[in-house]
Amino acid sequence: TTIAGGPSKKGDRADGPGRDATFSDNFDLTFVPDTCALLIVDHGHRLIRQISLKQENCVHSESGAGVNFVWPWIAAVVFSCWAGLLVGFIIRPYIMPNEVFKFLNINKSWMCYLMNLGRQTRMHCFDNRSAVASPALKYLR
Repeated sequence: TTIAGGPSKKGDRADGPGRDATFSDNFDLTFVPDTCALLIVDHGHRLIRQISLKQENCVHSESGAGVNFVWPWIAAVVFSCWAGLLVGFIIRPYIMPNEVFKFLNINKSWMCYLMNLGRQTRMHCFDNRSAVASPALKYLR
């Protein structure tokens, strides 16, 4: 069926069997699932034609369409994360050599934080500390 264009310039004209239809080399094809039809925009003949399809040819599942698109993306993201971690662990010794961590020796790192036992500090919550510590001291005696 010609929807628009053609010699009569009117739409909704039956053209006859589909096997007799002719098209130019310059056309676009679109599927319309609501009407179960193909729309052909024939730029050369300046026509818009509709080919109605059988309903059994138009049955499709909406629920599974997105799943086939999402799983490859999820797999690609997971694979890239694992690959990044693997490459990071392999390259790490070359980027940060072990000599960088030698200055973090445990014996030397706390030297600047040693306590001066001769100097006392004021405790603002002495009563609270005594209330918490006194039951524990009873068991230590």
